[in-house]
Amino acid sequence: MGAIKQSAVQEDDRTKPTILIVDDRPENHRVVRKILGDMRANFHSAESGHEVLSLVLRHKYAVILLDVMMPGIDGFETASLLRMNDETKHTPIIFITAADHTEALEFKGYEVGAVDYLFKPINAHTLYSKVQVFLELEQQRTKLLQSFQDIQELENKNRLLLKSIGEGILGVDTQGCITYTNPATEKILGLNENTLVGANVAEFICLSTSNAGNASWENCRIFEHCAKGYTYRDSYGLFKDNDKRMFPAEFIATPIYENNTLFGVVIAFQDISQKRSIEEQLNRLSQFDTLTGLVNRSTFEKHLQQAIKRSLRHNREFSLLHLDLDHFKQVNDQFGHEVGDILLQEVGHRIVKTVSDGDIVARIGGDEFVILLENFIEQHVRNEAALAEHLLSHLSGAYLIRGHEIFIGPSIGIARFPGAGEDSVSVLRAVELAMYRAKKQGGQNFQFFTEELHLQALASLELEQKLRVAIEQEEFALFYQPQWDINNNRVNKVEALLRWFPADGSSLGPGVFIPKLEEMGLINKVGEWVVEQACRQAKKWRAEYANPPCIAVNLSMEQLRREELPEMVFYLLQKYQLPADAIEVEVTEGMMMQNPQQAIEILNAFQRLGIAVAIDDFGTGYSSFSYLVHLPINTLKIDREFIRKLGEDEKCEMVVRAIISLAHNMHLKVVAEGVETEQQLTFLLEQKCDYIQGYYFAKPASAAQVRLEP
Repeated sequence: MGAIKQSAVQEDDRTKPTILIVDDRPENHRVVRKILGDMRANFHSAESGHEVLSLVLRHKYAVILLDVMMPGIDGFETASLLRMNDETKHTPIIFITAADHTEALEFKGYEVGAVDYLFKPINAHTLYSKVQVFLELEQQRTKLLQSFQDIQELENKNRLLLKSIGEGILGVDTQGCITYTNPATEKILGLNENTLVGANVAEFICLSTSNAGNASWENCRIFEHCAKGYTYRDSYGLFKDNDKRMFPAEFIATPIYENNTLFGVVIAFQDISQKRSIEEQLNRLSQFDTLTGLVNRSTFEKHLQQAIKRSLRHNREFSLLHLDLDHFKQVNDQFGHEVGDILLQEVGHRIVKTVSDGDIVARIGGDEFVILLENFIEQHVRNEAALAEHLLSHLSGAYLIRGHEIFIGPSIGIARFPGAGEDSVSVLRAVELAMYRAKKQGGQNFQFFTEELHLQALASLELEQKLRVAIEQEEFALFYQPQWDINNNRVNKVEALLRWFPADGSSLGPGVFIPKLEEMGLINKVGEWVVEQACRQAKKWRAEYANPPCIAVNLSMEQLRREELPEMVFYLLQKYQLPADAIEVEVTEGMMMQNPQQAIEILNAFQRLGIAVAIDDFGTGYSSFSYLVHLPINTLKIDREFIRKLGEDEKCEMVVRAIISLAHNMHLKVVAEGVETEQQLTFLLEQKCDYIQGYYFAKPASAAQVRLEP
């Protein structure tokens, strides 16, 4: 596909057409954006039908690429709602689906208003061509609209009537008598032309703008504007039909002149009852959580900002409670998401029944709820604690859902404004920290935000800022600790260990900053940097040594969730012209058991690429031997806690013997971590452990200082 050449002059985004991509899978958004990336267009993304309905209230789209199968409102229902809205009923919709290609499916799509259908996997050329056509049509439509608006200043009676076909048309003379109607008017008002012509327009249009009664035609605003030569527009006028039923209408009144004399007025109108109903529905969808009916996060934040203003104005505190359900993921995994959704609805219902009428309850995330309390003035702590106790009691009772008896309880954080923060962001962060403190206490309890948590929050924010600087300023480095091959008396491998040297001279261990990188979502970026640095160092050592060591690289849980991880490592090996055995990947036993099936698939991919895999911290009690049999691994690393107690604890010695025997029977190599004494080394030699790693031989050191030879 040829790339569209970019204009030398930067095009204003506001003049570009906008394409809306709708799919519940973020990776599909990236695929479509990549295919259409060089089009002169803006791109918006939505992951659900509700989000689409919210976006169309604020933006106009040239074309909508709509996934069919989505949770909640699916593509068909979304398209139907869009077709009911005057602003979007003509917007081209192209359905994109992974469903089987059937006539029934296509027919249903066209029936709800689709202009085309594409089936996954998407043909890039087809998608690009079809979207290009609709963008060109949108550009032509925009040009025509502009031309039409210019012509409209010169329009006469006949052109106005032609423009208004499909809308109700009333021709009115200067005395207010109806002189002309069209079929649409007769249908909307429920009267025929003979009845309408000659009647006074005041019988069908509310001409007054006050409650004092209906004005006469000659004194109403419509006629006054038209008599001065102006067009009169009203987006919400009131009309009356044959049954005297009032209904909202949008209308435009245009003066008609003959020989510079006002001849009459043409009123073009349309019933907007259905439109108003849809707008109210869309407005509700944008403010409330569709699952529970509670206030959503966006609306809650607005309530919170208003509460802050009232608090500062009246010098009065208010409180927030943040609830998170303990072990909710287990409910979804065991009983399915449908049961999980019903449980969330029931939890929301119980919360509303527990709090007072003036309190605001919102669902702000999957299983997270917040409560805004403004009606406590005195004895603040007692009231908050009492409510939290009630919530713990009411929410921890059994839930009977689809024949299942489910027990679940919340962890609750409590914070007060202004003590816990100065604005909505800080107070929400504070109450969230208090909730996490409750979780760390074992769950099903409540904790107040304290000065200690405040200091922890400040320290956490400071650490985040430092880590971002560390990535930008390349303050990280790799140290290497040798693994000695006992049988051959040489360094067989080195483990790459991430170290951080901040510019301010402070020192933080990996046990502190690595979990924070994971929390910040930066571990993948840093992890890829680690692999590349290890590959770069491996290439240097291969040029310096006849038997260079393999470099073992630790992976995080977050990295192990990435399907493309093995390909990334293999790409870097090729980039530095290294064989697959130049790198070994290490994963902890606990990580493997988080999602054994996914881990097995990822590690199998490493094995297919020829990259060895080691299980770190083995023996800590997480794994199942049934899984161990199926794990595609080469090496077991015995956890340092067992090694530390060798010569002191007979049970630990039995465990180490068993692990070494088990590994050798499975044709796996064994590494003992944390070896520091002669006594530990002697025991491991007797048990024929393959490799030794620890301070007894060498501490971790930089590449220039690491000991690679005896």
